[in-house]
Amino acid sequence: MENSIRILAIVPSESIQTVAHDLVAKRNLPIILETRVANLFGGEKVAEQLGPSFDVILARGETAMMIQRTVKQTPVIKIPITIADVLSAIKLAENYQERFAVVGFSFVTSQAHLLRDVLQIDLDIYTLYRIEDVEPLMLDLREKGYQLVVSGMGIDHIARRNGLNSIQITTGQDSIGLALEQAITLSNCLKHQKERQHFFKKSLQESPLGIMVFDATHSLVYSHLSNLDEKLAMNLAVRELQTSEATASEIQKTRGSDIITMYRRAIEGEQGIIYTAFYFQVRPQPYIPLKNEIRIFSKDSAIEVFLQHFPEHSPTNTDNREIMNHMLRSTTPVLILGERGTGKEQIAALLYVRGPLQTNPYYIVDFSLINDKAWNFLLTNTNSPLYESGKTIYFSNLDALAPPRVDRLKTQLLDSGLCEYNRILFSCVTSQDSPLPEAVRQLGDELGCQSLRLIPLRERGPELHTLFGLYISTANVLYAKQVIGLSKGSERLLMEYQWPGNLTQFRKVLFRLVELSSSSYISESLAKQILISETNEFALSASLSSIIDTGKTLHEIEKDIVKAVLEKMGGNQSKVAKQLGISRTTMWRMLQ
Repeated sequence: MENSIRILAIVPSESIQTVAHDLVAKRNLPIILETRVANLFGGEKVAEQLGPSFDVILARGETAMMIQRTVKQTPVIKIPITIADVLSAIKLAENYQERFAVVGFSFVTSQAHLLRDVLQIDLDIYTLYRIEDVEPLMLDLREKGYQLVVSGMGIDHIARRNGLNSIQITTGQDSIGLALEQAITLSNCLKHQKERQHFFKKSLQESPLGIMVFDATHSLVYSHLSNLDEKLAMNLAVRELQTSEATASEIQKTRGSDIITMYRRAIEGEQGIIYTAFYFQVRPQPYIPLKNEIRIFSKDSAIEVFLQHFPEHSPTNTDNREIMNHMLRSTTPVLILGERGTGKEQIAALLYVRGPLQTNPYYIVDFSLINDKAWNFLLTNTNSPLYESGKTIYFSNLDALAPPRVDRLKTQLLDSGLCEYNRILFSCVTSQDSPLPEAVRQLGDELGCQSLRLIPLRERGPELHTLFGLYISTANVLYAKQVIGLSKGSERLLMEYQWPGNLTQFRKVLFRLVELSSSSYISESLAKQILISETNEFALSASLSSIIDTGKTLHEIEKDIVKAVLEKMGGNQSKVAKQLGISRTTMWRMLQ
C-alpha cells in the first residue's frame, strides 16, 4: 500500500511486540508495522539493516538513543519508561530479602532518584554512561554482596550471566500506545520515498542474514553481511553472475561446519531498473540426534532451554550455595538428588554453563526414556558420548535405570577413565526420607561424586517471598503485564500450599496467576481457583500411579486406567473419554 505508514518497532520482548501489533490492529489506519525482538546490543544492528526502508523507528530506552546516533536517515521515537514502570519494578524487588540495586542508564536512574527523594526510601542506584561499563559494574555489584538488580530489559541477561538475579522494568500499554501515536503523527509529516528506500525494503524483507546487490553491469551497489566473510560472498555471487542468467535460483555450499544458502532474485526498482540481489543464509550443519534419549546442547541453547525462567537460580539454603560455588570450580562428578520438580535439570545446566567446559558441547542422557537399543548404542558405539573427551555429560534419572545397568555404567566409567577427561553429572529422583537405591549409592561412592540434595519447596517457606517476586517479574515480561505482587489472602494461600510438584509446579502456578490477573495484585479468589485445580490434578495423577502395575501387559494397564478415571468421574463416560483424549467407542473396546 503506497500511502501506508511504515513503522519498524525494535523491542526487547515478544510481549511488547504483541501489544504493539494489537494496538495497531485497533486503529483504522493504513499502517504497516514490522517488529523485531532485539536487546540493547542487537537493536542497533537491526536498525542499520532495516531502518532505511521505514518511515519511523520505535525503540525503548538506551536502544533508541544508540539507534539515533547510528541511523541518520530515519527518525526514532522513544517508547517512554514512566515513573510508574520503575515504581512497579521496585515494589516487586522489595519482596526480595537481600540487597538489591537499581541499575540503568540515566533515563531509568533519574526516575529512580525522583522516587527515592519523593518517597523517602533507602535505594541504591547506579547510573551507566557507556555500554562497556555494564559487565564490570555487574561483577562489582556481585563482589559487594548484591544478589538482585532492578534494570532495563536490555541488560538483565548480563546480570544473570554474572550470577545476579534481575527484575526487569517492563513497559505498559499506555507507553507503547503513546509512542505509536507520536510515530503516526511524525510519519504523516514525512510522506516521501526514495528509489533506494523502496528497493532496500523489498530486499531486506527477504534477507535472513545478509545481502549483496548488483546492477545491470554487475557492479556491486549494496552489501550487508552479518555472519559471512565478504570476500567469500563476493566470489560466490560473481561466479553465479558469470555462469548463469537465471532470474531466480537457490544454491547451497558447504564451508567447514557451515552450510551457506545463496538465493538469487531479480528485483525491479520504481524507475524500471533491474537489479540482481543475492540473499545469504548461514547456518551450522544440522546435528542429527544420536537417539531421542541422548541430546546435545551448546551453552546458548542450554541457557535458553533450562535457565531462561530459573532465576539464579532460585536460591536454596546457605549450605547448598557454598556447595554449588565449590562445584562450579571443580571437575569432580556430581550427584544431584531431590524430588521431582526441584530443579535438578536446571542445576545440571548451571554447572555446565558456568563450569570450566562451557565452550564445549553439553550432552544429556535421560535414563527414563532409554530402551535396549539405545542402551547398547550408549555403551558400544563410537559416536556415543561415552567415547568423547572435554565434554559435560549429564546422566538424568539414574533411579529409572535397573540396578544391573547402574553397575554396568559404573564399570564403564571406571574402566574408561571418562570422569578424568569430562565433567560428569548425575541426577536421581528421591525423597528426603528415602534411602538412595543401593546401586546408585555405590556408583556415587566409587566415582567419588559430590552430592547436592535439593530441598523440597514445601520446606523453603522463608524463601517463597523472594521467589514470588522473581517469577512474577519473569511472567510480567512474558505476558506484557505489570503485576506488582500478591494480595494478603493469595499470599497466605500460596505460603500454606504444600507444592507437591515443587519448582516446576510453582512456576506453572505463578505464570498462570499473572496471565489471568486483571489487577496489579493477584487476588485471593484467583489463587484459590488455580490451587484447587492443581490439587485435583495431582490427586488424579496419584490415583493413576497407584493402580499402574508394571507387571501387567500394556492392554491390562490401559484397562485399569480407564476404570480408575471412570470411577473418579462418577461413571460419566463422556467426561472420561474427553479426559483421556479417546472416543467413547475406543473406551468401550478397552473395557471389554
